[in-house]
Amino acid sequence: MYDGNESVDSKCLVDFSEQIDMKTRKRKELVNKHLCEKKSTTKKKENVGYEVITSTDAPFQLNKETVSRFIRRFQKKHDRWFKFVIFDHESVNYIYVVKGNKTNKHSVCVLKGFLDLHKGDPIYDAANKAYKDLIRMQGPIQKKKTLRNKINKFVENEMPCMPVLSAGSGTVNDDGSICLNTKSGHYKPTKRDIEFAKGIFEDVLHLDVHIELKTDKDLLKEKYGDKYKNYTGICL
Repeated sequence: MYDGNESVDSKCLVDFSEQIDMKTRKRKELVNKHLCEKKSTTKKKENVGYEVITSTDAPFQLNKETVSRFIRRFQKKHDRWFKFVIFDHESVNYIYVVKGNKTNKHSVCVLKGFLDLHKGDPIYDAANKAYKDLIRMQGPIQKKKTLRNKINKFVENEMPCMPVLSAGSGTVNDDGSICLNTKSGHYKPTKRDIEFAKGIFEDVLHLDVHIELKTDKDLLKEKYGDKYKNYTGICL
């Protein structure tokens, strides 16, 4: 589990200069299908609090201040990839990313982004404290359960369905360009959703961005064997 020690530059949380005006890019939002398009269930994978507990990385905002960090961390030649979400706040687009693997979830990116952008709001600040306590906790399972339930209640009340403009996965190619694909079990994006994301990434990164459908499972098994589930969002 991520221990909360990796710092995130404060610039990343308040710099709006590299964001994109939403007025020219209004579109239908995607919803978290684990929360809103399945029958009511208590399965752990549909529990955002549980997904915080099992996460192994801190989501961060992708903007001009974090481009170098992004390029360094998610290079295809090292078999590394990322998950991303794009959402708008007050008519401005934001990209949040997290290390790609089978335990880090898109929903935690959305949660972290909204907590960052609503600092000063007492309800969000209380949820942010619960979030930070939860990712750092090493104590009894009962205490984790209490914090997990606080996160789940917050999402239910303040972020129902956790809507986003786009979501998917990707990697940094050997030539420095970016590949985005449709891998997201929570949001099930289409190629059109990734085409939208392409424009947002290009505006922020000023790099070439390519898009494709998610990588075929058989190709992943051929390359990674039994560990293929940790690489489902990489572009081959």
